[in-house]
Parts: sequence; C-alpha cells; structure tokens
Amino acid sequence: MGEGAIIERLRRNPATPFDGTLLNSAFVYDPLKREALASLYRGYIAIGRTHRPPMLLTAATWRANAENIASTG
Repeated sequence: MGEGAIIERLRRNPATPFDGTLLNSAFVYDPLKREALASLYRGYIAIGRTHRPPMLLTAATWRANAENIASTG
C-alpha cells in the first residue's frame, strides 16, 4: 500500500463534510468527525499489526497552517 487516501475515504461519507479551507484538518475540533478520522487510522494500524509492512502514519494537518486557521475563525 502506497497511500491510504484518508481524505478520499472521508469525502465519501456525507456525515463528515469538509471545511472549505482546512478540509479534514478541522476534524480535530468536532468529536464526531474526530472519531471518523481516528477510526480510519485505527484500521490502518490494525493492518500494520497483522501484516507488519513498513508504515509511516502522518497527521491530517496538511492544510493546518496559521493563515488558514486564522481565516476560518
């Protein structure tokens, strides 16, 4: 597996709409969205524990910079 496409999996769930600027980076502020994100990460961790591939997990913060966060209030 090269990339888990977390944002694409979240995009398919109508219960997790994205912030227009921060996309899924804003999920940390909403308990339900945070759980949706955490669930995906737990799934990838479970795969890693079972199959032991080399893995690199990164935070969903690629749009979370000072300017974007300030612009969203």
